[in-house]
Amino acid sequence: YGVAICRCVVRMDHHCPWIANCVGYYNQKPFILFLVYSLIACTYVLVRFGIRLLPIVFPDKFKAPEIDEKWLRLMIGNVGVGLLFELFICCMIRDQFTAVRGSISVIDRKQGNSFKKKSLAAGLISAFGCTPGLSWLVPTTKKKVFIIEKEYAVLRGDN
Repeated sequence: YGVAICRCVVRMDHHCPWIANCVGYYNQKPFILFLVYSLIACTYVLVRFGIRLLPIVFPDKFKAPEIDEKWLRLMIGNVGVGLLFELFICCMIRDQFTAVRGSISVIDRKQGNSFKKKSLAAGLISAFGCTPGLSWLVPTTKKKVFIIEKEYAVLRGDN
């Protein structure tokens, strides 16, 4: 049950303030893609900052322009914050991949429920609702089908 949104969420993982919604069965793919695309964008920005800082770090190899001290402090602070943000995103991606591999949410893990682990590829196919292809790059939600109980029964080994 998603308290923040006052409705039930199938296989609820957590409430995410970034997307202002609960992450669950039907929107896990868009959330994972959001994290991956955020990581790519953050890496791009850090590389661009790094290129701008190269002449300052290695003045003998690159022609160093005149640098304002405030600008330098701002750049170094931005790189530090960017690295922390990237570390946070990596932790979130790892957490989501763990959830996908076990087809189990964070809430279920904290309650002590256990499920059979599957490969990351099989878990992503289950979470993304299709085989690997270009559709994996588009943040669409899964079609709402009512197979959750059957999937849980298979994962628990109730067959």
